[in-house]
Amino acid sequence: MTTTLLTQISTRTEDIPPRKRTNYGIYLIALHASLAGLLYGLDIGSIGPITEMPQFRDTVGDFSDIMQGIYVSSILLFAALSSFANGYLADRFSRKYTILLGAIFAAFGAIMSSSVSNLPVLFVARAIYGVGIGLGFSTTTVYLVEIAPASQRGLLGCMTQLLITIGIAAAYFTAYASIGLSGSIAWRLPFIIQACVGIVLAIGLFFVPFSPRWLMQKGRETEAMDTLRKLRNVDVTDSSGMIILTLELAEIRTDIQFD
Repeated sequence: MTTTLLTQISTRTEDIPPRKRTNYGIYLIALHASLAGLLYGLDIGSIGPITEMPQFRDTVGDFSDIMQGIYVSSILLFAALSSFANGYLADRFSRKYTILLGAIFAAFGAIMSSSVSNLPVLFVARAIYGVGIGLGFSTTTVYLVEIAPASQRGLLGCMTQLLITIGIAAAYFTAYASIGLSGSIAWRLPFIIQACVGIVLAIGLFFVPFSPRWLMQKGRETEAMDTLRKLRNVDVTDSSGMIILTLELAEIRTDIQFD
Protein backbone atom coordinates (compact mmCIF):
# COMPACT_ATOMS: atom_id res chain seq x y z
CA MET A 1 0.00 0.00 0.00
CA THR A 2 2.91 2.30 0.77
CA THR A 3 4.31 1.73 -2.71
CA THR A 4 0.95 2.53 -4.28
CA LEU A 5 0.63 5.70 -2.22
CA LEU A 6 4.14 6.85 -3.15
CA THR A 7 3.37 6.18 -6.81
CA GLN A 8 0.27 8.34 -6.55
CA ILE A 9 2.11 11.13 -4.80
CA SER A 10 4.91 11.11 -7.38
CA THR A 11 2.40 12.33 -9.93
CA ARG A 12 1.58 15.84 -8.73
CA THR A 13 -1.80 17.26 -9.64
CA GLU A 14 -0.07 20.37 -10.96
CA ASP A 15 1.55 18.23 -13.65
CA ILE A 16 -1.80 17.09 -15.02
CA PRO A 17 -3.27 19.32 -17.76
CA PRO A 18 -6.18 21.39 -16.44
CA ARG A 19 -9.66 20.33 -17.39
CA LYS A 20 -11.70 22.67 -19.54
CA ARG A 21 -14.51 23.19 -17.11
CA THR A 22 -14.89 25.53 -14.18
CA ASN A 23 -17.11 25.33 -11.15
CA TYR A 24 -18.21 28.92 -10.72
CA GLY A 25 -19.99 27.93 -7.53
CA ILE A 26 -16.64 27.85 -5.74
CA TYR A 27 -16.35 31.59 -6.31
CA LEU A 28 -19.73 32.13 -4.68
CA ILE A 29 -18.64 30.00 -1.72
CA ALA A 30 -15.41 31.96 -1.43
CA LEU A 31 -17.24 35.28 -1.75
CA HIS A 32 -19.68 34.34 0.98
CA ALA A 33 -17.01 33.11 3.38
CA SER A 34 -15.05 36.31 2.70
CA LEU A 35 -17.88 38.32 4.25
CA ALA A 36 -15.81 37.79 7.41
CA GLY A 37 -13.33 40.20 5.84
CA LEU A 38 -16.14 42.58 4.95
CA LEU A 39 -17.14 42.67 8.64
CA TYR A 40 -13.60 43.69 9.54
CA GLY A 41 -13.46 46.35 6.84
CA LEU A 42 -16.82 47.81 7.80
CA ASP A 43 -15.58 48.31 11.34
CA ILE A 44 -12.25 49.82 10.30
CA GLY A 45 -13.95 52.34 8.05
CA SER A 46 -16.81 53.32 10.34
CA ILE A 47 -15.62 53.38 13.95
CA GLY A 48 -13.50 56.52 13.57
CA PRO A 49 -16.25 58.61 11.93
CA ILE A 50 -18.81 57.24 14.42
CA THR A 51 -16.86 58.44 17.46
CA GLU A 52 -16.50 61.89 15.87
CA MET A 53 -20.20 62.30 15.15
CA PRO A 54 -21.89 64.89 17.38
CA GLN A 55 -24.91 62.58 17.53
CA PHE A 56 -22.70 59.91 19.13
CA ARG A 57 -21.42 62.34 21.76
CA ASP A 58 -24.93 63.57 22.44
CA THR A 59 -26.10 60.00 23.07
CA VAL A 60 -23.28 58.50 25.16
CA GLY A 61 -21.85 61.71 26.61
CA ASP A 62 -18.48 63.35 26.20
CA PHE A 63 -15.28 61.37 26.81
CA SER A 64 -11.54 61.97 26.63
CA ASP A 65 -9.29 61.33 23.66
CA ILE A 66 -7.62 58.51 25.59
CA MET A 67 -10.97 56.84 26.17
CA GLN A 68 -11.81 57.26 22.49
CA GLY A 69 -8.53 55.64 21.49
CA ILE A 70 -9.10 52.71 23.83
CA TYR A 71 -12.63 52.23 22.53
CA VAL A 72 -11.56 52.31 18.89
CA SER A 73 -8.55 50.00 19.29
CA SER A 74 -10.09 47.54 21.76
CA ILE A 75 -11.40 45.40 18.90
CA LEU A 76 -7.82 44.52 17.94
CA LEU A 77 -7.01 43.32 21.45
CA PHE A 78 -9.98 40.97 21.65
CA ALA A 79 -9.51 39.82 18.06
CA ALA A 80 -5.89 38.93 18.84
CA LEU A 81 -6.85 37.09 22.02
CA SER A 82 -9.60 35.07 20.37
CA SER A 83 -7.35 34.17 17.44
CA PHE A 84 -5.28 32.00 19.78
CA ALA A 85 -8.21 29.57 19.85
CA ASN A 86 -8.53 29.45 16.06
CA GLY A 87 -6.28 26.50 15.48
CA TYR A 88 -7.92 24.30 18.08
CA LEU A 89 -11.49 25.23 17.11
CA ALA A 90 -10.83 24.88 13.38
CA ASP A 91 -9.32 21.42 13.84
CA ARG A 92 -11.82 20.25 16.43
CA PHE A 93 -15.09 21.60 15.05
CA SER A 94 -14.15 22.44 11.42
CA ARG A 95 -13.22 25.64 9.63
CA LYS A 96 -16.85 26.10 8.64
CA TYR A 97 -18.23 26.08 12.18
CA THR A 98 -15.40 28.26 13.50
CA ILE A 99 -16.27 30.93 10.92
CA LEU A 100 -19.93 30.47 11.87
CA LEU A 101 -19.11 31.03 15.53
CA GLY A 102 -17.20 34.18 14.61
CA ALA A 103 -20.13 35.43 12.54
CA ILE A 104 -22.52 34.87 15.46
CA PHE A 105 -20.27 36.78 17.85
CA ALA A 106 -19.81 39.61 15.35
CA ALA A 107 -23.54 39.87 14.64
CA PHE A 108 -24.38 39.86 18.34
CA GLY A 109 -21.75 42.50 19.09
CA ALA A 110 -22.98 44.73 16.27
CA ILE A 111 -26.61 44.34 17.40
CA MET A 112 -25.59 45.39 20.91
CA SER A 113 -23.64 48.37 19.57
CA SER A 114 -26.61 49.52 17.51
CA SER A 115 -29.10 49.29 20.36
CA VAL A 116 -27.40 50.61 23.51
CA SER A 117 -26.55 54.14 24.61
CA ASN A 118 -24.11 53.50 27.43
CA LEU A 119 -20.35 53.73 26.80
CA PRO A 120 -19.34 50.82 29.12
CA VAL A 121 -21.87 48.56 27.39
CA LEU A 122 -20.54 49.74 24.04
CA PHE A 123 -17.11 48.57 25.20
CA VAL A 124 -18.55 45.14 25.96
CA ALA A 125 -20.30 45.04 22.58
CA ARG A 126 -17.07 45.98 20.83
CA ALA A 127 -15.21 43.26 22.70
CA ILE A 128 -17.75 40.67 21.53
CA TYR A 129 -17.46 41.95 17.97
CA GLY A 130 -13.66 41.71 18.23
CA VAL A 131 -13.88 38.09 19.37
CA GLY A 132 -16.03 37.36 16.31
CA ILE A 133 -13.56 39.02 13.98
CA GLY A 134 -10.66 37.12 15.54
CA LEU A 135 -12.41 33.77 15.16
CA GLY A 136 -13.78 34.27 11.68
CA PHE A 137 -11.24 36.33 9.76
CA SER A 138 -8.09 34.22 9.93
CA THR A 139 -10.02 30.95 9.70
CA THR A 140 -11.63 32.13 6.47
CA THR A 141 -8.28 32.40 4.70
CA VAL A 142 -7.39 28.83 5.71
CA TYR A 143 -10.78 27.59 4.52
CA LEU A 144 -10.47 29.33 1.15
CA VAL A 145 -7.02 27.92 0.50
CA GLU A 146 -8.18 24.40 1.38
CA ILE A 147 -11.21 24.41 -0.94
CA ALA A 148 -9.44 26.07 -3.88
CA PRO A 149 -7.74 24.21 -6.74
CA ALA A 150 -3.98 24.68 -6.84
CA SER A 151 -4.25 27.07 -9.79
CA GLN A 152 -6.73 29.32 -7.96
CA ARG A 153 -5.43 29.36 -4.40
CA GLY A 154 -3.84 32.77 -4.79
CA LEU A 155 -7.01 34.28 -6.23
CA LEU A 156 -9.41 32.80 -3.68
CA GLY A 157 -7.00 33.27 -0.78
CA CYS A 158 -6.83 37.02 -1.48
CA MET A 159 -10.60 37.44 -1.72
CA THR A 160 -10.82 38.16 2.00
CA GLN A 161 -8.41 41.07 1.57
CA LEU A 162 -10.52 42.38 -1.30
CA LEU A 163 -13.63 42.32 0.90
CA ILE A 164 -11.77 44.18 3.66
CA THR A 165 -10.96 46.99 1.24
CA ILE A 166 -14.50 47.08 -0.08
CA GLY A 167 -15.80 47.15 3.49
CA ILE A 168 -13.58 50.11 4.43
CA ALA A 169 -14.77 52.10 1.41
CA ALA A 170 -18.41 51.19 1.98
CA ALA A 171 -18.18 52.16 5.66
CA TYR A 172 -16.74 55.58 4.86
CA PHE A 173 -19.54 56.30 2.39
CA THR A 174 -22.14 55.01 4.86
CA ALA A 175 -20.82 57.23 7.64
CA TYR A 176 -20.66 60.19 5.25
CA ALA A 177 -24.31 59.68 4.34
CA SER A 178 -25.59 58.90 7.83
CA ILE A 179 -24.03 61.89 9.55
CA GLY A 180 -26.74 64.00 7.97
CA LEU A 181 -29.44 62.07 9.80
CA SER A 182 -30.90 63.48 12.98
CA GLY A 183 -30.75 61.63 16.26
CA SER A 184 -28.83 58.52 17.26
CA ILE A 185 -29.73 56.64 14.06
CA ALA A 186 -26.85 58.56 12.47
CA TRP A 187 -24.25 56.50 14.34
CA ARG A 188 -26.35 53.38 14.83
CA LEU A 189 -26.83 52.82 11.09
CA PRO A 190 -23.24 51.60 10.42
CA PHE A 191 -23.59 49.11 13.29
CA ILE A 192 -26.94 47.94 11.91
CA ILE A 193 -25.29 47.25 8.55
CA GLN A 194 -22.53 45.26 10.27
CA ALA A 195 -25.15 43.22 12.12
CA CYS A 196 -26.97 42.46 8.85
CA VAL A 197 -23.74 41.28 7.20
CA GLY A 198 -22.95 39.08 10.20
CA ILE A 199 -26.41 37.50 10.09
CA VAL A 200 -26.18 36.88 6.34
CA LEU A 201 -22.75 35.29 6.79
CA ALA A 202 -23.97 33.05 9.62
CA ILE A 203 -27.06 31.86 7.74
CA GLY A 204 -25.20 31.21 4.50
CA LEU A 205 -22.53 29.12 6.19
CA PHE A 206 -25.06 26.34 6.72
CA PHE A 207 -25.04 25.86 2.94
CA VAL A 208 -21.29 25.84 2.26
CA PRO A 209 -19.29 22.60 2.32
CA PHE A 210 -16.76 21.49 4.87
CA SER A 211 -13.11 21.73 3.95
CA PRO A 212 -11.99 18.49 2.23
CA ARG A 213 -8.77 18.61 4.23
CA TRP A 214 -10.68 18.79 7.53
CA LEU A 215 -12.85 15.85 6.46
CA MET A 216 -9.71 13.88 5.71
CA GLN A 217 -8.28 14.79 9.12
CA LYS A 218 -11.40 13.32 10.70
CA GLY A 219 -11.17 10.13 8.64
CA ARG A 220 -14.27 10.96 6.61
CA GLU A 221 -12.64 10.15 3.29
CA THR A 222 -15.84 9.32 1.43
CA GLU A 223 -17.31 12.72 2.33
CA ALA A 224 -14.03 14.37 1.43
CA MET A 225 -14.08 12.80 -2.02
CA ASP A 226 -17.71 13.75 -2.58
CA THR A 227 -17.09 17.33 -1.45
CA LEU A 228 -13.98 17.65 -3.57
CA ARG A 229 -15.82 16.23 -6.59
CA LYS A 230 -18.51 18.89 -6.27
CA LEU A 231 -15.96 21.66 -5.72
CA ARG A 232 -14.03 20.58 -8.82
CA ASN A 233 -17.18 19.96 -10.90
CA VAL A 234 -16.23 16.37 -11.70
CA ASP A 235 -18.90 13.84 -12.58
CA VAL A 236 -18.60 10.33 -11.15
CA THR A 237 -18.60 8.97 -14.72
CA ASP A 238 -15.53 11.05 -15.62
CA SER A 239 -12.74 8.52 -15.10
CA SER A 240 -9.86 10.94 -15.78
CA GLY A 241 -11.38 13.55 -13.48
CA MET A 242 -11.84 11.00 -10.70
CA ILE A 243 -8.19 9.95 -11.06
CA ILE A 244 -7.13 13.58 -10.60
CA LEU A 245 -9.29 13.83 -7.48
CA THR A 246 -7.80 10.61 -6.12
CA LEU A 247 -4.31 12.05 -6.56
CA GLU A 248 -5.34 15.32 -4.90
CA LEU A 249 -6.77 13.45 -1.92
CA ALA A 250 -3.59 11.37 -1.74
CA GLU A 251 -1.57 14.60 -1.48
CA ILE A 252 -3.86 15.88 1.26
CA ARG A 253 -3.53 12.58 3.13
CA THR A 254 0.26 12.71 2.90
CA ASP A 255 0.38 16.35 4.07
CA ILE A 256 -1.77 15.43 7.07
CA GLN A 257 0.52 12.51 7.90
CA PHE A 258 3.58 14.77 7.74
CA ASP A 259 1.87 17.36 9.96
